[in-house]
Amino acid sequence: MPIQPNFLERAVVNSLNAAPTMMLDFAGMLAMQAVTTAVELNIFATLAQKPYTVAELANHLQLQERGLLALLSALSALNYVTEKNGRYHNSKLTTKWIVEHESFDAQALLHFWNAASRDLLPHTTDIIRTGERPFEFYAWTEADVDLSDAYQFAKRGHVASRMGSWI
Repeated sequence: MPIQPNFLERAVVNSLNAAPTMMLDFAGMLAMQAVTTAVELNIFATLAQKPYTVAELANHLQLQERGLLALLSALSALNYVTEKNGRYHNSKLTTKWIVEHESFDAQALLHFWNAASRDLLPHTTDIIRTGERPFEFYAWTEADVDLSDAYQFAKRGHVASRMGSWI
């Protein structure tokens, strides 16, 4: 869930310029990384089956318990998972938009974003300086079928948002 400052926070950060607004950008980046990590580790799909304790989920997914607890705590603060009686389960938001939605494949989009963040974004400074790409984009996506599918999905979503009821 995006970070949404309340009225007072917006006034302090934006209007009064009393705090660095980039801190919200950092928080958003960390939030996106937490969600992407959960998708890559199959956490949401696993929690869709049944609620798990941290120990059970760590054992089931073969993850380190301490790191998993930190990730689940972040996901809980962001409203992607909830904890009840020591068991974690997906929030309604996650169930609807990440696990079950038929026309919006958030997992594919997150897979693409994770790959782009890892492989493309580190080259941004050099691309802007030189105008040269480190590799051919379409060859990069086509080398991984899941990545190619995720990219095609993202393109369809972008076109759909521009075309509205025309498609």
